Amino acid sequence: MGSRDWCPMERVLAIRIHRGTHEVGGTCIELAADGERIVLDAGMPMTPPRRCSDLLPDVPGLWAEGDGSLRGLFISHPHPDHYGLADLVDDDVPIFMGPRAQAVLRESSFFIPWAPAFPPALPLEHRVPVELGPFTVTPWRVDHGAEDCFALLVEAAGSRVLYSGDWRGHGPHPETVEEIVANVGRLDTLLVEGTRIEIGGDDHHISPTEAAVEQACVELIAAARRGVVAFASAQNFDRLDSLQRAAHAAGREFVLDLYAASLWIASGRPRDAIRVFATRPQRRRIYETEAFERTRAVRDLRIFPEEIAERPEELVLCLRTSAVHEIEDTGVLLDADVIWSMWEGYLQGESMASTRQVLRRNGARVSFIHTSGHATATDLEAFVRRVDAREVVPIHTRSPHICAGTFPGARLRTDGEWWDVAREPEGHACTA
Repeated sequence: MGSRDWCPMERVLAIRIHRGTHEVGGTCIELAADGERIVLDAGMPMTPPRRCSDLLPDVPGLWAEGDGSLRGLFISHPHPDHYGLADLVDDDVPIFMGPRAQAVLRESSFFIPWAPAFPPALPLEHRVPVELGPFTVTPWRVDHGAEDCFALLVEAAGSRVLYSGDWRGHGPHPETVEEIVANVGRLDTLLVEGTRIEIGGDDHHISPTEAAVEQACVELIAAARRGVVAFASAQNFDRLDSLQRAAHAAGREFVLDLYAASLWIASGRPRDAIRVFATRPQRRRIYETEAFERTRAVRDLRIFPEEIAERPEELVLCLRTSAVHEIEDTGVLLDADVIWSMWEGYLQGESMASTRQVLRRNGARVSFIHTSGHATATDLEAFVRRVDAREVVPIHTRSPHICAGTFPGARLRTDGEWWDVAREPEGHACTA
């Protein structure tokens, strides 16, 4: 039902998922109580909708001036499929987000001008409640690989709802799952992601844990005879940490490009743990915007092509794939070991044909060393069984019916459907 077809009762907490009941990404959840509302996430869809009019969820007051009942937008974590529409939010709607995540997005927007410029946000901190009208929203830290990733506990009108956000149990911080299970308490509704539910446990094409990724990188770098080049997302900080520690363990210096280095420093990580290589497009961006303070700030960390050419066996370069032609000129790719630490399918795509060609002609050996930022099916089922929730609603999944057959107490919802947390509507049960 659309927003004009139904209105939640005054003394209950009601929810509707605008996007996410049958797709991954573009997440947007609206909650209403006592005549007021909040929104959790305003994500950009992973697949653009057929009509532009379908891009913005039908949330009154979120994209234009409203009646004042919309009290705020809470961003669970800094990935575009959860924050990508936030730059369009009406100025009168306060936005809440983790401070480190906001700092990272601010840096990212300089180097990627087409990325949404995230508006100023109020801080979210682990287990520090935010009171907004009838709502109390408490962030709980989760492990997802990025900075300031949270599950969000919403309490209003006597009901308690936990939105898991995106999370995993096989990263470096499994204690975050244990903390939620042990302390979050009885829930009326659990909104839980099911991104990898169809995989059915561990995916044998990737490493089982982040620790396994790091160990594999240690072994590869230690055995490498010449240069080592890694390709990983600059915002996957768990992965950058793993690569940096692996490089250090092998006695090599860890080199980031200026974009990744700026994010690394903005996240609060130690600047003396890295060297910085400014690629040609990054230097061009500095010149065009006259933002010379950015290169001055890392002057003592800079590494230039001449040094890379002289000592490739003493370095691990972590760069964007667009830099392969530039670093080829240094000779670092000759007989190099390459760590592809992202989804393998990216490298096999048509857009990576030029990258593959450069690696082949240099005799570079490519190793796929990666693990997912999302929970396995096994961990999802265990989490749902351990959390004390009366109702479990899958979100952020392409396979809701598999979730329904796996999660105890599961109920499938549809995009745009309001439901009352306190009084369950009939006809929607889809239990395992």
